[in-house]
Amino acid sequence: MVNVADLAALDPRPTRAALTAYVRQHFTRPDGGYAIGHTQDMLIVRRSPS
Repeated sequence: MVNVADLAALDPRPTRAALTAYVRQHFTRPDGGYAIGHTQDMLIVRRSPS
C-alpha cells in the first residue's frame, strides 16, 4: 500500500496475495469497485478512449 510509509522496511514484506486479500476485505464497494478513504486531495487521471 502506498500509504504505508515503512512498507519497504517490513521484514518480511507482505505478499502480493496478502495485499490483494486485505484490499478486497476492507475496500470493496457493493458495485464491485474499490474505495479507499483519505483526507488528502486526490487527482484522478483517466486515459482517453481510443
